Amino acid sequence: MSRAGRPKKTTLEKLKSAASRAYREWQRSLTCEFADEHDDKRVQIANDNAGRPPKELSKIRFEAEQKYNKALAEFRAFETDNSMDHCSEDSIIEFAKDESPGRKAHDKITYLKKYIRRVQMQISHAEQVYEQEQLSGPGRKPMSKAEKIEYLNNKISKAEAEIAPLYNKLPTHEKVWLELNDVRIEARQLRLFLKGSGQAKHVYMTKEEAETRLAKANDEIFELEQIYSEEEREHRKYMRYLEKRDNREEKAARLLIQQKKLEEQLDSIREDIERLNTKKSDIAV
Repeated sequence: MSRAGRPKKTTLEKLKSAASRAYREWQRSLTCEFADEHDDKRVQIANDNAGRPPKELSKIRFEAEQKYNKALAEFRAFETDNSMDHCSEDSIIEFAKDESPGRKAHDKITYLKKYIRRVQMQISHAEQVYEQEQLSGPGRKPMSKAEKIEYLNNKISKAEAEIAPLYNKLPTHEKVWLELNDVRIEARQLRLFLKGSGQAKHVYMTKEEAETRLAKANDEIFELEQIYSEEEREHRKYMRYLEKRDNREEKAARLLIQQKKLEEQLDSIREDIERLNTKKSDIAV
């Protein structure tokens, strides 16, 4: 019995895929989003006085580059050992570009939304401090409160611009899921805030406001879950329809090929009969 799933990779494909993934990890470590996320972790650990401090960003980036160089060298060595022509580095980089399992656009949007939420927490914090407080880190040119908020809002705008084309390509049920996920995350933060958890220290509202918002969020979650369930069911029905249609078209194509082969065989038989009749006529003469 054949096993379902992705086809097994050759050794060459495994090495090429590893190098491609390592390159993407290295490039991601160079992005502003990654730097901001790293900075947030460092600040959070410093404020909580707990946990091991994260590695320096420069070290993370250096290690990511070294990992790519090592993977690339292993791939090149395999090419050389097996007397293969070396393929271009661009083809290696692009090889596993779409290899990640799951819903690529969906997962990218989820990551960007998480980034936006983190920046929004920074804005909420900035809005609570006085104008004269320095909101930038050591070694940076100090920003005023207004400058900091504008700077953070620009980050959100860039992330939202990146989300828009990906979001428009999603089926309806996945769009609903993203909306549902946003409300669930908000409700989780509100519950933590009402419990007095330090994980919700960026929620700036009164207990009464949080309770009101949580009740509304719970209603939204219930409604969105119903919508998501219905949309997902409709999507599955549509996918089954497409599968049946493709199967019918594939079957029709096979029948056409068989018909063509039969017609060719019939033409060949007719030609054979015609040659036999010609021979008989010649013999009779």
